[in-house]
Amino acid sequence: MKTTPVVTGFGACSSAGPSNDEFRAALNAGGGTFEALPEPLQLLPPSFGGVATRAIKIIRTLPGTRPLRPSTMTRYSFLSTIGLGLALADGDVDVEPDDEAAIRRGLFLGSYVNLPDMNKYVGMSYLVRDRAHSASGEYVVDDAKVMQGLKRFTGFEFLRLMNNMPLAHGSIQSRAKGPCNTFMGFCNAGLQAIGAGIRALEDGSCDTALCGGAGSAVIEHALLFKNYRGLMSTSDDPATACRPFCTDASGLVPGEGAAFLALETEEAARKRGATPRARVTGYATGYATPAGPRGLPVDHTNMAGVLQACLDDAGLQATDIDLLVPTGYGLPAMDALELAAHRQAFGDHLDRMQVRCHTPVTGFTEAAHGSLGVAAALCAMDGTVTDGWQPGAAIDGYPTATDLSRPVRRALVTGFSMEGNASAVILEGME
Repeated sequence: MKTTPVVTGFGACSSAGPSNDEFRAALNAGGGTFEALPEPLQLLPPSFGGVATRAIKIIRTLPGTRPLRPSTMTRYSFLSTIGLGLALADGDVDVEPDDEAAIRRGLFLGSYVNLPDMNKYVGMSYLVRDRAHSASGEYVVDDAKVMQGLKRFTGFEFLRLMNNMPLAHGSIQSRAKGPCNTFMGFCNAGLQAIGAGIRALEDGSCDTALCGGAGSAVIEHALLFKNYRGLMSTSDDPATACRPFCTDASGLVPGEGAAFLALETEEAARKRGATPRARVTGYATGYATPAGPRGLPVDHTNMAGVLQACLDDAGLQATDIDLLVPTGYGLPAMDALELAAHRQAFGDHLDRMQVRCHTPVTGFTEAAHGSLGVAAALCAMDGTVTDGWQPGAAIDGYPTATDLSRPVRRALVTGFSMEGNASAVILEGME
């Protein structure tokens, strides 16, 4: 018999704030929580984004963080620590379990990269240059100055940049001694991590699976890369820049955040007296080769296939879904592909579903995007989010008659990547 995991807690950290309540309030307000980027990042379009808190003291208010050293964290470790801590607190998960419980606890984390702020590295590049060559416009490293440059870094510097360091911090924070893994990817990596948690519970590898994603599109590397590819919004108005599925959408608005779930078997939840919030009844993921190394997916068929596979995994029909949480890039070409996939999977039922997109609130949050969508779905299902952003001038085929007042029994959350990956998760309310 298939094991159906239950959600006993979630945590959502975003530019709305480092708490679930602030995330709910921002979703209800529907507008973007964007601010001007600090110098010199404001020189890159769109010059603003959804920036999460950078207050180190926040970490110390969360469960399991006493052994952690913030000085060993990059931005990604910092964000994932907050998101995981909020989920541990929301689910009242014991962060000092006995050895048996710790061995039966898994952690699965989605991330895109684990890069640092560039300041120190730019400074080192300047310090170790050969000045004579620099005068002629050529950059050459002076080997005699390298050791002097390295004195700017601690012994932890390169260790903390490893891609699995957010997971390492998280396993210490949550005392997860069971299966642990990092999933590297774009906006669906957090959903893939949730999928891994689902499968680990189903195959009996663990009783509790902590899973989700963390990401930042407002760091230098992400801004430079996406600007080079022409993906950023060209709008200069933060209030109207992030407009997925709108005819006037012009590109991504960068954001950052993290979202995690505490998943358990119903038996484990019942044993510790936890109250399940929802069941996770379906999951699917798939890959289709893009048109080119930096191109978009060829068409929407892989996306639509993943949606159907997720419905099949849950044993549901398209008409059983009440709420759709799309990826919603705000990038016209990707929005059109995603909408075509929705139409193929749901047909006319798409016009009767609720559609709630969190992107206009958080911006595009890299590997956290899909798991933040799951957090948004949970808020809609428990009735704490009753409003939400809807496109004014929607692109052709978008369901414009969405009624957000109806209760949500089942929700499907998507993560469609420009890299060719697609993932989807189905949540179902408790009776």
